[in-house]
Amino acid sequence: MLIPVIYFDNHPGKVKAEDLDELIRRRFIIAFHRANGWVKVSGCHYRGLGGTYKGPNRRGKKDY
Repeated sequence: MLIPVIYFDNHPGKVKAEDLDELIRRRFIIAFHRANGWVKVSGCHYRGLGGTYKGPNRRGKKDY
């Protein structure tokens, strides 16, 4: 899955979901988009640490 991002030079792009945390950690992006809107990268906790999810896997599911 590709996630829309805004790089530090204010150019838009898309990155692989598995690369997002590393790009945030290395401060290559200033914002990323998720289902409820844009998230500005700052010192706050904007991404969870994960956990155990017991429900169905909905990623990549097509409803058509």
